[in-house]
Amino acid sequence: MKKFILPILAVVLFVSCNNENRPENENKFSINPTSINAPDVGGDYTITLNALQAWTATSEESWIKVSPMNGEAGTAEVSIKLSANKETAESTGKVVFQSSDQTIELPVSRAGKAAPYLRIVSNQSFVSPKEGGNYTVQIESNIRWSASSDVGWVKVSKGVSQNNDIISLTVDAATKPETTHAKVTFAPYGEGQAAGEQYILISRGGTDATSMTVDPANIDVPAEGGDYTIQVTSNAKWRARTSWDVDWIKINGSDQGEGSGSFGITVDPATSANKAIGIITIEEIRSDNFAPVSVQVTINREGLQNAVLGVSRTSFTVPPAGGQCTVEIHSKNPWQATASSKNISLSATSGRGDGVIIITVNPSIDNDAHIATVKITTTGSNIINESIIIKILQMSHNEFYGLSIGDNKRVFFANGNLQYQPASQRWQFAANQYDYIGKGNGDYILYSSTSFGNGWIDLFSWGTGNRPTEMSAFPSLFSTFYDWGNNTIRNEEAYTWRTLYDYEWNYLLTGRENAEALQAFATVNNTHGYMFLPDGGISSTFRFQPGTTDWETNTYSVAEWQQLEAAGCVFLPAAGQRQYDDKKQEFYVSYFNTLGQYWAATGKFSTPDLAYSLYFRLIDGEDAMGFITVFADNKTIGCSVRLVRDAK
Repeated sequence: MKKFILPILAVVLFVSCNNENRPENENKFSINPTSINAPDVGGDYTITLNALQAWTATSEESWIKVSPMNGEAGTAEVSIKLSANKETAESTGKVVFQSSDQTIELPVSRAGKAAPYLRIVSNQSFVSPKEGGNYTVQIESNIRWSASSDVGWVKVSKGVSQNNDIISLTVDAATKPETTHAKVTFAPYGEGQAAGEQYILISRGGTDATSMTVDPANIDVPAEGGDYTIQVTSNAKWRARTSWDVDWIKINGSDQGEGSGSFGITVDPATSANKAIGIITIEEIRSDNFAPVSVQVTINREGLQNAVLGVSRTSFTVPPAGGQCTVEIHSKNPWQATASSKNISLSATSGRGDGVIIITVNPSIDNDAHIATVKITTTGSNIINESIIIKILQMSHNEFYGLSIGDNKRVFFANGNLQYQPASQRWQFAANQYDYIGKGNGDYILYSSTSFGNGWIDLFSWGTGNRPTEMSAFPSLFSTFYDWGNNTIRNEEAYTWRTLYDYEWNYLLTGRENAEALQAFATVNNTHGYMFLPDGGISSTFRFQPGTTDWETNTYSVAEWQQLEAAGCVFLPAAGQRQYDDKKQEFYVSYFNTLGQYWAATGKFSTPDLAYSLYFRLIDGEDAMGFITVFADNKTIGCSVRLVRDAK
């Protein structure tokens, strides 16, 4: 029995050892790697193949090249060459390896060509001294592009470049007294480059550049107040203003001047023991989009030495969601507190001697900013009553959230398109962001003395903040830009609002972080338009799809929009435009609910008849296409105006 079993065990051990010593790849047909995922530029890849018999490799895709396409048994290296993708859609294909009755498919994918982009990621404007200087501009792009200046006194280090790069600009010293401006344009270079044109602005002071000084720069005022004169030395137009929470400083007479001059102020007497500090800003008035020169005067007013009433603070700001502020009251007598708004509640409305009250501001009742007051007044039959006003600013939703229009620069939008009533010469904002007048703007015959009745208009030729009913077929009549925000709108002070510049519109579209995910075509209350989200986006609980090419995907009722608006969203209605018919010699308004066009504060330097605007339109149908851009159009066209206020 033993003689029979042992030979069998020996055979088993021999077979087992023989299998363990065989290379694994001699037992199967294999490739490595088993898939290829290539970028849009394609590339060269190597596949290691193992086969026990002769093999072949084939592909039906023209953008996939295989070499060699066949071989004998053993190990081989196969080259896979992928050409660049010229389309934006991803490409997929495969290479089929065949050996005897075995087949292996190698999946191959090639990313779609990235959409062409060209953007400026550094400063989009420079203010150079009269001595000139050197500046750098950082460009991000995935295409070839050119850089050029429209004046000889700005030199560009490279005329043509590609992808990400840094361009150096040299500004020559000024030789003339006036301030001069230049434009450096960055544009796609070569055929098939579809990215939008970008540019920066350079302002160079002349040999007599804008200068501004004030005397005195600091004024110490006793508790009883007084009248003072401030001397301004300048070679420019200027205006003086105080901040929102300083109502105890009043500017006497005109707050504007030109060249050297002066203006008077009255400082009201103190009403408490609190010292007060107020700032008066004297700012250059400019008609272009460069930063104005400004100086400040600081007013220091003493408090009453023997005052019977004082508070720990006289102003504070809360967000639209509301908030609280604790105010300490110092008093020698009984006192009472009253609020000017039902939206404000007080933890105590009266007291005796020193005390504390908590001022609670409830959530905003609408989407506007509001200023309210709390008045603290001493009481008693044998004393002279004294009082102190605490001012409270509750920000609008847009002001609180804000949208970026430049590096470290945010604005909030007015809560409706600008409107004007010729009969009363009144300005206002539309009641809702989705409101527009449309056909109510009317069709007007050129040069006629049009009677607007008591109606309102919201389509304006470029820069007509000082003559909103001006209509003409001649662009030369609109050569000077006058900002609509220079006016008193509703009951707000002049110069509270302003118009965005074209590069700020561009930054909103493409410069913000994750910009593409923060905008889309939308419909609100059956009104078509374009929607911007605040910088930080909105909660995922909201229904929103970016990058749409239809009006229906992002459709909202009034109630839904009110929630989005409260989250800081901005909606620009497709309010149409006013154009001129050469044949009929008439103006006409059209494209309501189809097209939106919003003016920028920038004219096109190289073509004086044109000015920039934000333009969006959506074409429905089988080949649906939506596009939004900033481009230059004729200044005579009547466009919408949506003003902004700089976020502090």
